[in-house]
Amino acid sequence: MVDTTSDGWHRAGNGYEYIYIADLQDHVGAIEFCNTLDQRSILASVGVRDGTLVSAATASALGIPASISRYHVGATDTDEEDTWVFEDGVVVPTSGITWGSSAVNIQQPNGGAGEGCMDFFSPASAANTPGASDTGCSRESPFVCERGAI
Repeated sequence: MVDTTSDGWHRAGNGYEYIYIADLQDHVGAIEFCNTLDQRSILASVGVRDGTLVSAATASALGIPASISRYHVGATDTDEEDTWVFEDGVVVPTSGITWGSSAVNIQQPNGGAGEGCMDFFSPASAANTPGASDTGCSRESPFVCERGAI
């Protein structure tokens, strides 16, 4: 169940609140934008930290349009290849990452140093699997900010 706060953030019932930002930003720009919204907000980890937020219904309830196929999430492996860390410093357990796939590409970490940021991949086709995708940090995408619920 997702409800909305008076300032437009969406409570997902997992201890966090989320807000979708349609502006296209690279990874650093998305982090900076989220940090300006609220002293508690960071670039979100939607779909990665909490797998219950993967469904299209939940994404829609969080304000993410169905037409959006990928958006930034707050994890990078820029400090150490294949060690993914959220913006709040929590290391992502490798077993906890569901990598998305499409008909032409598994979105796994296969880009080396050129792909150090994580997007959430939510393909339009039912033949594809939603999940994490490694991508270049300069890729401009919409994003979701996250903050701890009060």
